[in-house]
Amino acid sequence: MKRYVFVSLTLLVAFTMAVGKPKPGPSAGEQPPEALKSWGFVVGDWEMESKRYSLDGPVIEENSGQATFAWEMQGLRLEERQTTTLAGRDMLVLNLFVFHPEREEWEIARTDSLHHSFSVMRGTNVDDRIVLLERNPNPESDVVRRVTYSRDGEDRFSRLLEFSLDTGETWVRRNETFYTRRR
Repeated sequence: MKRYVFVSLTLLVAFTMAVGKPKPGPSAGEQPPEALKSWGFVVGDWEMESKRYSLDGPVIEENSGQATFAWEMQGLRLEERQTTTLAGRDMLVLNLFVFHPEREEWEIARTDSLHHSFSVMRGTNVDDRIVLLERNPNPESDVVRRVTYSRDGEDRFSRLLEFSLDTGETWVRRNETFYTRRR
């Protein structure tokens, strides 16, 4: 029994120490696809400023937060962890960025602490932007969600969330977030 407890504690300490270590970038053996590498500039810590809009246009909420991006899986994925607020409630967000070179397609998996849901958006690079779409899972719904990541310089980028209520014919801005590198 003592040996079991010692081995368990040793593994727990080793795991705890490994989790706290900085994430390495891409390894020499397995390089990420060029499209993912081009977004490697986001690795690091960021301040976030967000505006949420009503469906008819005016700003209904402004908030701030922080985000950290790190390489995962030997540099083949980017992970974003956010702390922010939504409608006055604290929210944690986890996004995992994946690029599939054979399909030339991005997938971003998202989950957060308020909605208790998991979503995957798919899209492509368009003029140095990542443009992603997600259809409502209800086949009778005309709602589509579009997220656009735009690089605004080495130390700044933005994320625009839009909704369409007519299968993508027209778009309504719902949320805009500006990321500024923390110094």
